[in-house]
Amino acid sequence: MAKDETVLDSLKGLPQPRGQHYEFAHAALPDAVRSNPEGFLRELSGAGGAEMVLEIWKRCRDKFPSSEDRVDERGLEAAVAELPAGRCCALVVLPPAERHGEAHMVAAVVLPGERRLGLFRRPPSVRYFTLEVAFESADRQTTAVCEWEFTREGGRRHERRAAGIAAERAAFLAAVDEALGG
Repeated sequence: MAKDETVLDSLKGLPQPRGQHYEFAHAALPDAVRSNPEGFLRELSGAGGAEMVLEIWKRCRDKFPSSEDRVDERGLEAAVAELPAGRCCALVVLPPAERHGEAHMVAAVVLPGERRLGLFRRPPSVRYFTLEVAFESADRQTTAVCEWEFTREGGRRHERRAAGIAAERAAFLAAVDEALGG
């Protein structure tokens, strides 16, 4: 059995992520950012930015009738933050992450559209990162910085960029900056 299979087998007994927590970080929030990247950042930097993110959180809670899947919003914070190399991103700190796959933080970096042939502008794009609870084995918890990619057809996949990063804003933003080639 390969090492990766052994690690995966040891993780089978871990509790599944809570539905609201997972849905918010991995589906609802990225969909909101991707639907209007520049508008999302603009609104987040305004007076109602935190309320906009809280509303997304509450809509996710409504999808899960079981109290096992619901999470109180205490600890939810959202703001526009600056990465070490100077780019701006939407930074969302989630309520405490506890289970495998739940995110401590999310950073959505909006890259401006590029001009092509001087006339046409390609729309802005988003690079979306999470700092997630991960496990090296069933009894050894760590973190993983993951970058999520989204297809036009609604598919999603993620790639681990770093592991063992402290669940702190500065450390996460530095890891995101490094992944961007900061």
